[in-house]
Amino acid sequence: MKVRVMLSGLKVLFISVLGIVFLTGCESRIDSFGGDNPATAVTNASIPIINIQPISAAYSQGDTAIPLKIIVSVDDGGVISYQWYKNSVNSNEDGDIIIGETNSNYTPSTLDNGTTYYYVVVTNTNDDVDGENTASVTSNAASVDINIFSVSFYDRNLDLLAKYDNLPLGHEVALDSNKTAYNVGNWYLAGERSPVNSYTLTNKNINFYARDDVVEITDQNELNFTRSYFGGYYILLNDIYLDENGAGFDSDGWRPIKDGGFFNGDFNGNNHKIANLWINRPNKDSVGFFADVTGSIISNLKIEIANGKEIRGRKYVGAIAGTTRSNTIITNTYSSGIISGDEHVGGIAGDLYNSGITNSYSTANVSGDNKVGGIAGNILYAHIINSYSAGIVNGNENIGGILGYSENGNRIINSYSTANVSGNENIGGILGHSNNVEGWEHVESNISNNAAINHLVNGGRANRIIGYIDINSSTISKNFALDSIAGTFSNSDDAEHHGIDKTAEQLKTKETYSDVINDDGLGGLGWNFGDNDTAPWKIDGTKNNGYPYLYWQEL
Repeated sequence: MKVRVMLSGLKVLFISVLGIVFLTGCESRIDSFGGDNPATAVTNASIPIINIQPISAAYSQGDTAIPLKIIVSVDDGGVISYQWYKNSVNSNEDGDIIIGETNSNYTPSTLDNGTTYYYVVVTNTNDDVDGENTASVTSNAASVDINIFSVSFYDRNLDLLAKYDNLPLGHEVALDSNKTAYNVGNWYLAGERSPVNSYTLTNKNINFYARDDVVEITDQNELNFTRSYFGGYYILLNDIYLDENGAGFDSDGWRPIKDGGFFNGDFNGNNHKIANLWINRPNKDSVGFFADVTGSIISNLKIEIANGKEIRGRKYVGAIAGTTRSNTIITNTYSSGIISGDEHVGGIAGDLYNSGITNSYSTANVSGDNKVGGIAGNILYAHIINSYSAGIVNGNENIGGILGYSENGNRIINSYSTANVSGNENIGGILGHSNNVEGWEHVESNISNNAAINHLVNGGRANRIIGYIDINSSTISKNFALDSIAGTFSNSDDAEHHGIDKTAEQLKTKETYSDVINDDGLGGLGWNFGDNDTAPWKIDGTKNNGYPYLYWQEL
């Protein structure tokens, strides 16, 4: 027989067997078998529940904003308080406190342009609990975009004449006075043939053009349209990140514009970029964003090749264009990524005929078998001016930091390379092979005022400036080379091949480039320092590692 009794908070179990009672155990707690448990659970303030989050919005500058609002609830009768924050990034952490904004609603300012992110921390305070008496929750970050408007004016070549920013809604554009100021007969909106005589800003930025055949590009579909109307005048209004499943692509990547024909319009990138470009056509000639370009101006365009991909072709391969001819000008352009082919391969263009590249640069790694350069593979009656390369250039023969192979009538002036250059024959820090021989339609070339600041120039018949020169009827002068360039050189005592020896310290001293030879031996190069195309060089000890750089570089 078992008997359970409760004595003074002790649990005692007596077992009676044949009249003998045994005490089996005791605990200092009340058994749950009957009676109340005096132990009390700790209670904390309830975490607020967000029922409605703040909502993102966009306004024109000066508009009256709709208040941002949050609605929350708690189930313990606590008191709710609010604190609003703002942030320059899309995050609800580490923002700046907005002093005095402690209500459930907050009206953001619309005076400053750009995007600001707002969030609110909601706190429940309950002094009746015996645990933590506060509990908080943070809202999502809501973006508020403040749009102000700009008006831009472009000439017939799609060069920017003027841009006016911070214009409010309803601003009347002074078209007539701008006609006089810029000597323009009429202003046109893109896609409209009738001139515009008056305009009031409504809900977007506006561009006016001195011609009536301009096509504006804002997305990949519109970009792809350029292959349908090859004589147009195109302008990018924003960066475009290509989708390989979108317009203009097939299984081998981007289809070069005017493949099998010639693009003869003008294309102004407007200092925007086309990113995620890739092409894999190893059996195809004339490969690049454009295939073949003739009589065109390609300007202000940045090409970024997709990570892990490349632009690959057979002959005439470049990021901007495979081939150019008939006075085509490529100016203020840039490329990055990997570019490869067999012959005539360049960071900007594969082949230049009667054309030119100015104020451009490439950080692309460029490779091929023959006529490979950091800027261009091969040129004939063409020029590369005020440009530089900073990638890796390698191949078999005729390999150069700026240019692989130069035929008659070419100019390479005011350019420099920091590229590593390597190959087997005719390897140069600036130019691989200069073939300016007397003959049919001979025109003298000019290779002057260039700088080889390469870390490596290596290969058979390699030199710091020009790897190999045929019978020379060119002007080759005032080119300098860093005396510590690594490599094996074949004409180290020849200034035409090898450049003028300068130490790093000398190359970082402006007196090195003056007309007059100083007492310390510096000078004699006659370089022009300034802020324009004819005086393109600048030097600043804090920029470009102290070496000279070009005035248009953003350093």
